[in-house]
Amino acid sequence: MVIAVKLIARSGWFDLLLRGLLAGVLVSIATTVAAKSGPLLSGVLVGFPIGLFTIGWTLHERYGSHVARATVTIAQKGMLSLVAFSVVVALTVDKLVPMTTFTVALLASLAVSAALFLISQRQHRRAFAREAAIDARAG
Repeated sequence: MVIAVKLIARSGWFDLLLRGLLAGVLVSIATTVAAKSGPLLSGVLVGFPIGLFTIGWTLHERYGSHVARATVTIAQKGMLSLVAFSVVVALTVDKLVPMTTFTVALLASLAVSAALFLISQRQHRRAFAREAAIDARAG
């Protein structure tokens, strides 16, 4: 059985300031580490934990662990579009003019995002059809 839950929460200035402060602290740590570790580790530190940690922590505080876990899980899949963008930039940055590099990378990112969306819709439709078949047999 699929249960849809609508969550409504009011976000205030405190939440906004807290998220901004947390993101700022994490960026400061990542840039400090970057000066000593180089671009590879700093790129990993800045791209992944800052955004997801801040979002996950805020959602956990506001809605609980189930919502935070589900959001971070889906966000990790969504990071594949960032990977596509980055790979295209890395492969074309010295071969194409900057705007063309950006455009091709953006198109690759959008293609990955569209593919992920279509896959999730297909999975959702299959799960819904399965539930409907079970309900029809039971009813």
